[in-house]
Amino acid sequence: MAVGADRSWGEFLADHEVDLGAAGGRGDPGWEGFTDFEWFLRWRAAVDRRLDSEAELVAQVGEWITRWALGPAVAEELARRPGPARLVVPPEAQMVAYRPWQAARVRGRMLAASGVTFVTDPAGRAPKIKRDVGERLRMLAVFSLPEGTTALNLRRERYALARLVNDIAAVNDRAVELRVLQYGATRRRLEEALLEEAGWDILHVSGHGLPAGLVLEDETGRRDVVDTGELVELVEAGSR
Repeated sequence: MAVGADRSWGEFLADHEVDLGAAGGRGDPGWEGFTDFEWFLRWRAAVDRRLDSEAELVAQVGEWITRWALGPAVAEELARRPGPARLVVPPEAQMVAYRPWQAARVRGRMLAASGVTFVTDPAGRAPKIKRDVGERLRMLAVFSLPEGTTALNLRRERYALARLVNDIAAVNDRAVELRVLQYGATRRRLEEALLEEAGWDILHVSGHGLPAGLVLEDETGRRDVVDTGELVELVEAGSR
């Protein structure tokens, strides 16, 4: 796999040839964190000093990504240019599409802290033509807060979103349909809503996200992590 950085007008900045199957990188514990970040933090962190231990593990994974995956030169160029970075992933390398790239470190600082974000663009996928919005704009809002997760002020956010939608509709004299999934935002309810024949123009999700996926609720109210790949497939199916 080749990793490169260039300006939007094509000026070459840096590149890095990487083989993630090579023995050197895979022998480092950072490889575990790169392939399954959530598992790595959950099971490798010391329970008696969890926050400090997790911070050390995140730094370890970030150093690994910089050395073995992005390459120091590419990471340096990204850190100098805060903003979105387009990550083009060929079909044979889809396993690296949704990894903690922003944890890469340059001079002791994560790329995320430097304002760098990654936008994944699978190569070879034909662009879809956006259909015109019909008589009304349809928006699906999902608010998920399973038991045992950090508190979020979802009620206030829900009211703020509803007020914003009403204001937009009034100012533009357009009909906007807002559907809310809350208090039982399970993957089954989300799937049923996304696959409705009318389709959705906007999907708004508020809740906890992990490198492994989106945290929804199961039928008992406990957390249910929807795999990133599964979530992407579900959203794509709902956009057809």
